Amino acid sequence: MFLRFQTKWRFFQIILFVTLLAFVYGGAIEVYQSQYAHRTGELNDLIADVAGGFMGAIGLRLFLK
Repeated sequence: MFLRFQTKWRFFQIILFVTLLAFVYGGAIEVYQSQYAHRTGELNDLIADVAGGFMGAIGLRLFLK
């Protein structure tokens, strides 16, 4: 059984929020990784993080319908 909740946010606002959250979180991880000698922060990893957050939010919406 899925837990249901109500929100006043529209679908677009939820997608935007999740995508921005993935950007901030992914960016923080990339900056953190770049501080270590054996790790590098890469733009492609940040793009993958943002794309994953975006697709995950859309996929959940489709799954719940």
